Amino acid sequence: MKTIPGVLEKTKLAIQTKVAKLYEMGIQNVQLDICDGFYTKEPTWPYSTESGEEDVIQIAEGEDGLPYWQDISYELDLMVRDASKNFALFTSLGAGRLTFHLDAELGEEESDFADFLAGIDRDTKENIEIGLAILPTTEIKDLEKFMSNIDYVQCMGIDEVGSQGIPFDAKVVEKVKELREAYPDLEIQVDGGVNLENAKSLKEAGADRIIVGSAIWKSQNIIETIENFENI
Repeated sequence: MKTIPGVLEKTKLAIQTKVAKLYEMGIQNVQLDICDGFYTKEPTWPYSTESGEEDVIQIAEGEDGLPYWQDISYELDLMVRDASKNFALFTSLGAGRLTFHLDAELGEEESDFADFLAGIDRDTKENIEIGLAILPTTEIKDLEKFMSNIDYVQCMGIDEVGSQGIPFDAKVVEKVKELREAYPDLEIQVDGGVNLENAKSLKEAGADRIIVGSAIWKSQNIIETIENFENI
């Protein structure tokens, strides 16, 4: 099962340090958690530092880039209230995948977010995959209006998004099963609380990819841990 290391940090330097370790090990895919401190309890880079805005501007204008951007394929997990309103900014950071959190986008009418997804231009869709993150409590029927305009669904294994080390909510296993039955060809990934004990049940339920944070970063051997997940 495809395993993507998750990076959740408050400074660009801390991100650089972790991504450097992954790069040196030959890891080519990273999920970077972007938390605004409103939808989530705590902010992460770029919302957590005074220099964050300037960092983003420099990247957007091509003066800088995410760490090892030429060799690492990034996906941004946008745990940000109404992230769709800053879509152009997030796309300028150079990630290949953007994940929007459904409940963070529904402060207004559901139709507004559905219209946003439908209105993403063809060139952007050809270069960036768009995903939708849902909570363990989200009803599958509530996704129907969005499905034709997204590439994957990310099932959250925890209710407290934007945190690492939170216990896994076993309800997500059933959510993955429901989703797989309803959408046999959909790419499904799971993020939050994933470890070697529950990853097998997620794969059996129909998950294609897992995002792993604490279980990787707290391990004694990162590459071996990733391989153990991949071999499940």
